Amino acid sequence: MNAQTTATTRTKWFRQIDTGLFRQRHGWVILVVTALVIVLAAFVKSWTECRYVYQVELDRYLSSSDEIVRQPEMRPIPVLTALVRAGGQLLSTVGAWVGWAGGLYLVSLLLGEREMRLSTTLRIVAWSWLPLVLRGVVQCLYMWLTRDPIYNPGLSGLVFDNTPPPPGGGYTYVMPTSAQQLWSALLARLDVYLFGQLALVFRGLQHAAGLQRKKALMVTAIVGLVLGGLGLLPAAFGGTLGQLRLF
Repeated sequence: MNAQTTATTRTKWFRQIDTGLFRQRHGWVILVVTALVIVLAAFVKSWTECRYVYQVELDRYLSSSDEIVRQPEMRPIPVLTALVRAGGQLLSTVGAWVGWAGGLYLVSLLLGEREMRLSTTLRIVAWSWLPLVLRGVVQCLYMWLTRDPIYNPGLSGLVFDNTPPPPGGGYTYVMPTSAQQLWSALLARLDVYLFGQLALVFRGLQHAAGLQRKKALMVTAIVGLVLGGLGLLPAAFGGTLGQLRLF
């Protein structure tokens, strides 16, 4: 078998995977897996935050010569806080799914794709979420192995350190400016998993929706830029709103 035949066989194999993947109607499986990963990440992060506070208090106790200071104890995981965090992230994810599916559907219609169906874009968005689910799993493993919470996802730590000040006072915490929050929010989203999601959206529009290559690329770019811009709006206002995440 020569190199050209091997390349042709590999291309057909990848095309079959793409086509078979996006024609599956079991998008609810991705929804369930996504929900499980979100809940798991919420509890793992709450556990690591408890360990972070405990370690800070323990270091302060060991370095203190005051006999009145009591030895700190590891606090239990705040279940209510973890559930609220997971619920908020679930609502954000559902909103992102609806935003992506609706955006792909509307932009495709505006570009002349009258045969586009909302159910098709929902299926594309569901399967395109696999890289983001993988990101959640990787983050959970990292926090579990290092026992440290992730306060600066992606490249956001290059702008400013978002790690909260240790409890007990005695530290100076400089609040980030609105520009810093905006750049931090942008860099927190830019990673290989995001580009993987966009690639799956692009492939899904080609194989599940039947769009031409240029039109699929155009739809993906337009929806991605619009929703990405909307997702940065809370950070643009700064303050408490900067902690919200839309898309």
